[in-house]
Amino acid sequence: MKLNMLEVEETITPEQIEEVNEVVGKTIDELRGLSKSLDGDFVNNFGLVESLMHLLQRIGSSGKYQTDIFIEGEAYRLEGQKEIVLFRVVQEILSNILKHAKAKYIKVTLQFTPAHISLTVQDDGKGFDYEAVLGREMSKSGAGLRNIQRRTEMLGGSCTFQTAQGEGTKVHIQLPSLNT
Repeated sequence: MKLNMLEVEETITPEQIEEVNEVVGKTIDELRGLSKSLDGDFVNNFGLVESLMHLLQRIGSSGKYQTDIFIEGEAYRLEGQKEIVLFRVVQEILSNILKHAKAKYIKVTLQFTPAHISLTVQDDGKGFDYEAVLGREMSKSGAGLRNIQRRTEMLGGSCTFQTAQGEGTKVHIQLPSLNT
């Protein structure tokens, strides 16, 4: 857009060129961040915790959201594909928050114990009627919630949603220790 605007101007100032360079630079950085978060190798190479930190930092850098991640216990790596599946579950939850919640704050808590991994994603958004969303036809909405449930169950875990209109949402996932 900026380049198109400059095309019609008779003179271009150094400030305008600098502004376009900044926009292009930010766009490239955002694209790199997005491609890393979509790349399963990124999760394989750096692990779930670092991948989630990167994802939340990228969301927070937009200026629209404050994000925090808390790690409790001694983090350990999960077996390859399971770690990627759990990362994709969190991406789906965060995608729902960004699309629907009108939140300002997003908090992720990972708790590692020898027996289980507990993951909680919480927002301060508008909340929703969980049963009503699940009750809709698949073509209208609710596929994301079903995917979160199904993927969690594939890992042998459980997933609960705590939400109500006007009260934000908390998604809690409990998985057995997956590193064995």
